[in-house]
Amino acid sequence: MQGGQTFKIGQTCNGQKARYGASLPEPGLKYFIEFEGSIFDVLVAEYVKLVLFRSSKEREAIINHNALSATELHLPPGNKILK
Repeated sequence: MQGGQTFKIGQTCNGQKARYGASLPEPGLKYFIEFEGSIFDVLVAEYVKLVLFRSSKEREAIINHNALSATELHLPPGNKILK
């Protein structure tokens, strides 16, 4: 990964400290809150961001930088599934 790239898109109800403890899972990661609302609204926003990632310039740059095929990396590296 290069600086400024998305590692994971997701939601949490309890904030960074409750979710990850004293430190994030990888060095250099930063935690940002981009949206707040009802659980339904947050899950819809998460889904939309994950779907939009598939056609993003960021995904294209990651694929090119890592010599991946166009069929790889449909989600950010930290996301396992599309909910």
